[in-house]
Amino acid sequence: MEFDIQGVLFPNWITMLVQFCSTIVLFLLCKKLLWKPAREILKKRQEKMDSDLKDAKKLQEEAVKALDDAKDNLLKARDKSNEIVYKARQEADDIKKDIIADAKKEATDKIKEAERLIENEKQEAKKEIHDEMVSVAMAAVSKLLNEKADSKQDEEAIKEYIKEVKKD
Repeated sequence: MEFDIQGVLFPNWITMLVQFCSTIVLFLLCKKLLWKPAREILKKRQEKMDSDLKDAKKLQEEAVKALDDAKDNLLKARDKSNEIVYKARQEADDIKKDIIADAKKEATDKIKEAERLIENEKQEAKKEIHDEMVSVAMAAVSKLLNEKADSKQDEEAIKEYIKEVKKD
């Protein structure tokens, strides 16, 4: 048995050339049929990822803007509620002052009315006392004189006498 070492160690140039041509043909076929579609798929995927990333950044910016707007609205609402509370307190204080002023005025009016009534009662009481004094004086004079005097003239005279006594 003879063994061809030279054929095993050194390849056949024709086989090698055929294999090389086959590899080039396979490479060109792969490039033509697989490489371009694969690159298109990768390019589309990259564009999609870029688009998604851009959309995510845009959404994040919108979210930050919405958060800032919400914070501003919250601050405005807080300021407005503080203003409403302040105005309500002011109105309550004004109403309180008005009620107190009305109550004081009413109390003052009632005191004045009471003083006026008291003064009228005093005047009436003085008049009644005066009339009673005149009547008593007339009765005393008529008993003293034991005669019936002209009541109108005597009454006038006694009234003048009482006025003179009051002046002294």
